[in-house]
Amino acid sequence: STTGGGASAVWVAQGGMAVAVMNEASASSVSAASPLKAPRGLTFTLSLTSSLGARLYSTFSFVALAPAGSCGSPGSRVTAEVGMASSNSVLISASQEGTFALCYSTSGASGTFFEQTGVSVELFAPATATSVSAASPARIPEGVETLVVFDGVVASFATFVGFAPPGGCSS
Repeated sequence: STTGGGASAVWVAQGGMAVAVMNEASASSVSAASPLKAPRGLTFTLSLTSSLGARLYSTFSFVALAPAGSCGSPGSRVTAEVGMASSNSVLISASQEGTFALCYSTSGASGTFFEQTGVSVELFAPATATSVSAASPARIPEGVETLVVFDGVVASFATFVGFAPPGGCSS
């Protein structure tokens, strides 16, 4: 801040305060996202990483998901433009299935969004009573740790498989 004006101004340092200048968004701002797979309709935390080790968040930082090549078209985004005001993580959800590009902006929710090179998120159908089409092996011995492979299951942070007697599943 200053005291006085013109050539006689005296600049006074303001202790305990700093303003960080961040890089403008580009196609390489985000180098990784986690998780890379989630069931559609589930609200989940999407964490982003910068290859520069930089903070990606600010009051002007926003992310969204869109089909590849569509980040610049607001009507094509499958999620709302979600603000990243205080961390490199956001809560996000989408009702469509597919593999979507990560879109990032540092010029506000209505600013220019850049498709992040090599970063995409797959949203898949939630589990149903017929999601698992096969299990191998089909029989396992009691009390023996055995690897079982399930066909039709998409592995993600939200995927769990359990065993119950017939009629014992809650849904």
